[in-house]
Amino acid sequence: MKEYDPKEIERRWSELWIEKGIYHVGKPSSRGKFSIVIPPPNVTGSLHMGHALNATLQDIIARWRRMKGYQVVWVPGFDHAGIATQYVVERELQKEGKSRLELGREAFLRKVWEWVPRSREAIRTQLTRLGVSVDWKRERFTLDEGFSRAVRKAFRELYERGLIYRSEYIISWCPRDLTALSDLEVEHEEERGKLWYIRYPLEGGGYITVATTRPETMLGDTAVAVHPWDERYKHLIGKRVRLPLVRWKRKSLSGEEVGELIPIIADERVKPEFGTGAVKITPAHDPNDFEIGKAHRLPFVKVMDEKARMNENAGEFEGLERYKARDEIVRRLREEGLLEKEEEHTHSVGRCYRCKTVVEPMVSRQWFLKVSDPSIRDRAMKAVEEG
Repeated sequence: MKEYDPKEIERRWSELWIEKGIYHVGKPSSRGKFSIVIPPPNVTGSLHMGHALNATLQDIIARWRRMKGYQVVWVPGFDHAGIATQYVVERELQKEGKSRLELGREAFLRKVWEWVPRSREAIRTQLTRLGVSVDWKRERFTLDEGFSRAVRKAFRELYERGLIYRSEYIISWCPRDLTALSDLEVEHEEERGKLWYIRYPLEGGGYITVATTRPETMLGDTAVAVHPWDERYKHLIGKRVRLPLVRWKRKSLSGEEVGELIPIIADERVKPEFGTGAVKITPAHDPNDFEIGKAHRLPFVKVMDEKARMNENAGEFEGLERYKARDEIVRRLREEGLLEKEEEHTHSVGRCYRCKTVVEPMVSRQWFLKVSDPSIRDRAMKAVEEG
């Protein structure tokens, strides 16, 4: 008896199933109907065990429905994956000693489109060898013209109805990949760092001490905040402090000039137990400060560019990389007697899930969908309630 070769047997049968189109559904019949759209795998390489498990579970359901007499359509497809695919192609370019910035936009896009078919074919082969009962004649790609046109049409209609709009918002920015990251794309890790205690001189004499883990962002401070019930600082609410080291005019996102004198405000979001109980407010570079800044109508001053280098609002520190700026600012604070102390401190640091670069929170102009509008909200709630 000839030796059994499972690879050859499986290859031959899977190719025959596709050739015969045994899982293809043509014209609808009067039978019950059931459909699944495969969660499209990203064209960033090949499938892993998680994909195999997911495909197997879907295959079980599809085959069970066919056995129950249903007309089943299981649609296969692939996801262009956007930034994730860009990152994979960038790594390939790095092996050649090149970068996407050197290539330029059009040349880089050509490289991406060269990569996509390779990955797509590898994934298609894996799914075929798994024996999934999909309808390959219905295969789709998220950048197919029909899909792209539908997205553009929906976007325009929602915009014209006032349901899509642009506004400033705090985002997580990767200064290496030069892109915004969703919350799911930021990996938080506990890391050992330092907590610096900085003296902010009060207008008229004295000072208030503020603790921070990021002294480089103090150049964008537009207030100092304390808890309204904190007896230590009640008498200082409404007074002003002089922002350490800043002896130049800064410009807010709205274009107004912002000086070195900033107010002491009261806000219940301040944690009296952290540091000294007094915190610096940098609305353009911290998510919590962003919300406090909006609530108190503070100016928003950005002090870094997209590569995390200090910009013109950083005055004499302009052009420095953020951590070099940190070292220089700490040195200057120490020289001027404004650094009260520094201590070891463990805190959560967010990193880009792809390149592991520490993300930089910063304000950016973003698109939003107004999900609170009744035309969207009510229909969504009805779908959840009625199934």
